[in-house]
Amino acid sequence: MDYDVEPVLRHAFRARRLWLTQHAAVCAILLLASIPAPGPTAGVVVFGLLLTGAARWIGGRRPKAWQLVLAALVALPLLYGLAAAMLTQSDGFGQPDGFGQPDGFGQPDEFGEYGTAPVEPVPAEGSTWSPYLLMLLIGVAVLAVTVAVRSTMLRALTVELRPGQAGRGAIVPSPRVEEQIARLSLAQRGNILLHSGDNPFLGSGGVLRAWSMAMELKPDEGGDRPVSVDPVELNRYVKRRLAALRGADLREAERMSGLTLRDQIVSAGVGGQGWPLVDVAALVPYSHATPQAMESVIRHPQASVRHFLRATVGANVTPVHSPDGRMLIPGEHHSIAVSTFTHLAVEGGMLYVETVSTVLGPLGPRYRRIDGYPDGTGVAGRALLESCRDFGESVALAPVRLVGCLRRMAGLARAMRRAETGVIEDLGDFGARFDLRQATSAARPVTYLQRLDAEKYTKLIERRISEAVIGYLRDAGIDTSEYERRMNVYNNSGVFINGDNYGAAAAGPDAEAVRGDDAGRAAKGKDD
Repeated sequence: MDYDVEPVLRHAFRARRLWLTQHAAVCAILLLASIPAPGPTAGVVVFGLLLTGAARWIGGRRPKAWQLVLAALVALPLLYGLAAAMLTQSDGFGQPDGFGQPDGFGQPDEFGEYGTAPVEPVPAEGSTWSPYLLMLLIGVAVLAVTVAVRSTMLRALTVELRPGQAGRGAIVPSPRVEEQIARLSLAQRGNILLHSGDNPFLGSGGVLRAWSMAMELKPDEGGDRPVSVDPVELNRYVKRRLAALRGADLREAERMSGLTLRDQIVSAGVGGQGWPLVDVAALVPYSHATPQAMESVIRHPQASVRHFLRATVGANVTPVHSPDGRMLIPGEHHSIAVSTFTHLAVEGGMLYVETVSTVLGPLGPRYRRIDGYPDGTGVAGRALLESCRDFGESVALAPVRLVGCLRRMAGLARAMRRAETGVIEDLGDFGARFDLRQATSAARPVTYLQRLDAEKYTKLIERRISEAVIGYLRDAGIDTSEYERRMNVYNNSGVFINGDNYGAAAAGPDAEAVRGDDAGRAAKGKDD
């Protein structure tokens, strides 16, 4: 909920086109250069292989056995061609045998005898360029291509996609891909979550903790008759109380400014023909439910779809200002998101409350490298530096990467054709299986402050939910003593055990804990 997937997807397709252009251009340079100068071209490729192997070995990415065999099969013919070309060019006179004789036996003299008259050296025909100079020219051409592509990429990341930049991102040439990106962009802001598998909260991270309770809805003045409660009004009241955490009546530094609230319908993405959550014409699930449909789902807790109130807090650290307005410590984004899903159901004269708190960890280090780049300045120098660093892989792996790019593009085209020509009977499991943000994030908070924020916001939201439910029920004349007693134990009590403890433990007011053998001895004592 703290990022927009549309610019990310557009940049991904643009990056694929750029990589395809680079690999194709490098392969074309090597192919064209191999016609007049096969030896120097082979030398550039061998040099690239050596650089790639050395860089990966130093970086700890040691090649596997099959990779070494494949590299040897490629390098040995190239080395042979390079050596042959170097020996051919070494004498500089076009004499293959190295003795100044084109056939190795000399020329007949004026008496018709062989091997007595010296032969004048004949300059070699063709190019007189040094093979090392040709290798340098080929390398410079490859480097120019990689620098141009890398500069375009860095400029897009540091200028077009920098934080706060408005715009949808790069234009995708394919109309079919544009249509799919627009559909995903709309779906990410929807209120219907269809999941595949056993994780109904895909995209929100791992479960931090969960609790649930059920209580009887009986009047406060006593009696056993059930009291009617409107679940829609209860949900709205809880939502208003959560929204007050970011209310304008609080000081700016005290507001939970990163709080977002959303009603969501959650269901398993499994259904046959006629399933109402699937657009039969487009063969895609619906992403938005109307307010009327949302209320109907809340009032029917036994349906195959359930309502959850989602409260998400992006753990943004606000800046610290002095009393005179000077900034002392700038703000920082801890790159985690804490979500609490609350399900309220009124059924059988009882109230069921369930909350599931999740935390989405920070992005992995490889996805935060762009934070170290300057904001649009020094792009050319950085591109040159990175291109020189990756020169070996750019040369040696260009054909392999080109084939990989073409294979992925062909696979995407086939998948889109299957989706466009499919029928409703093909839809068996159409739930979400993958979330981009969660797939690139750590499973848990990494630093102490991230763990502290996750625990803090979870407790604050859970406490506000409990107080809101109690307040609404109390105003409706419903006995809340059971709910309050359980929440006091849950929110305010804890057990901390250090070392070895094999006895019973209890927490909370009036709590008791008896070990099994102690209970037997106690019962025996009473009998005696």
